[in-house]
Amino acid sequence: MTPYFSANDRIGQLLGQVSDDPLLLMDDNWKINLAANMAIVKLQGQQFRKLQPPARFSEFHKETVNATNHMDKAIDLLAAGINNLDSNKLDQANHELDLATQSVDQAVKLGSAIWRGHDPIS
Repeated sequence: MTPYFSANDRIGQLLGQVSDDPLLLMDDNWKINLAANMAIVKLQGQQFRKLQPPARFSEFHKETVNATNHMDKAIDLLAAGINNLDSNKLDQANHELDLATQSVDQAVKLGSAIWRGHDPIS
């Protein structure tokens, strides 16, 4: 699993923990763990956006970049929502996560289409 996906998974776990125990929002260790994983996602996303894919992967790359952009927005909104205990920011972050998921789903469809058209011998 790449650092990007591992960190995303860990963010999900941490948010699940705070859902069960909202007092974790005041726990510095929990916040540091969350912030570290958020930083990994943002840094990995920056690196991915710099890639120059071959032409046949351009639409897949474009959709995946779209997903990373939504994820970056979600992270920024999530951090602001947690730091300021702002439920509006948290709702906006949730919306950005939904948009990121939609983009990932579309990228998977594009990737599958590329793979089906791929001749592994050539």
